Amino acid sequence: MLIMVPFIVALTAGLGTVLATQSITSQKAMVTDKTVEMATTAAELIRPYGDELVELDEDDEDTPAYKAVYDILAAFRIANAGTSGELAFIYGCRERADGTFEFTIDPSDDPAEFGEDIEETYAIRQASKGFAAFDSEPYTDRWGSFYSAYAPVFDSQKHVAMIVGIDVWANWYQNTIWTHSRAIIIVTAIAIVSGVVLGGLLVGRLGKRLRTLINEMGDLEEDVRLLTADIRDPNAPVENTEEKVGDEVLALRAKIHSAQKELHDYIEYTKRAAYIDPLTQVGSRASYNERIEHLDSFIPFGVLVIDINDLKSINDTYGHDTGDRAIMDTAKVLKAVFGEKDVFRIGGDELVVLLFVERMEAEALMERLDEELKKYNETSDLRFTLSISKGLAFYEAEDRHYADVFRRADAKMYLQKNEYHRTQKAKKK
Repeated sequence: MLIMVPFIVALTAGLGTVLATQSITSQKAMVTDKTVEMATTAAELIRPYGDELVELDEDDEDTPAYKAVYDILAAFRIANAGTSGELAFIYGCRERADGTFEFTIDPSDDPAEFGEDIEETYAIRQASKGFAAFDSEPYTDRWGSFYSAYAPVFDSQKHVAMIVGIDVWANWYQNTIWTHSRAIIIVTAIAIVSGVVLGGLLVGRLGKRLRTLINEMGDLEEDVRLLTADIRDPNAPVENTEEKVGDEVLALRAKIHSAQKELHDYIEYTKRAAYIDPLTQVGSRASYNERIEHLDSFIPFGVLVIDINDLKSINDTYGHDTGDRAIMDTAKVLKAVFGEKDVFRIGGDELVVLLFVERMEAEALMERLDEELKKYNETSDLRFTLSISKGLAFYEAEDRHYADVFRRADAKMYLQKNEYHRTQKAKKK
């Protein structure tokens, strides 16, 4: 029993440590994905001005493109500041010819000068290569201490014209991580303290029992044998009702099991919150990133990239609630065709479907997707026709990474979107 008590306490402490670590990891993933998603959404809003941003300089402050991008960034900051003020700054920056980086458009109250140096980090370097990313380490400058995410803005030639930066306060980020993990730490501490207290009482009573038996100088061997039998069998009857060793052991076991179940339920909740997109109930960006990590082993697969047409116009005309409805209904149509397992929302109105079927079957699924969308529009109560652009690409032998396949699918989607816009303009004429 003296060996088992510290063993149980150590086991509970170890389990609590593992679950707390997992919870912190899950919370970091949620906050990271939220920040990257904000940067990606802002970059998407600015994308129509990509060609004008390529040659932008500080003398262009009065141009329509500069003013439009400035207003978009300023409005986005106000809309996403949050009740806790977690969004600190949003700004534009870009890579110079010599590989260094500089600020461009900054709508903050204490803006950086156009052309002012911005320190290179992992995330801003990734954004300059065309990939949204998040810096896992905080950065401190004259404005404060932040965690930052960066997303590229492309021009019509798919070159990075500008980079959108999002800064969140380092204190807010760290408090968010620990606030959600505090419950696990508290429950673990309670379980450990309960184990120590109950174990002390149990050992104390066993010691008292042994001292009583020795003092009585009775049949020591028989009494010790009976005591050992009592410890091994919690249900065995005992003469002294004040020393029910089995009851105390069962109570300790029940408390440990209760704490373990509570911790297990909590960590399952945090995992679901991290891996399920709250708006569409399909896979989140974190779930998507984890899924594609295993696709670089050259297993044949296809990537379908989906983007909703005219979402900005829908938001402006009918409101953001209707825009969210369009995103949710698009996800429902995708789930009806492809199932739920490999459908993901990776930012804004951009959704991705991973396909593990032959090309002919994929083409059949594309036709079914068109049919399902047509049925949806025939029965929908929305005041507009829901339209999407899509691009499908398959793994080829020359592909080295998943990103190679994704880029081809994304390019096809943008070609289809450009064709859609040309058609809409022709209809208006």
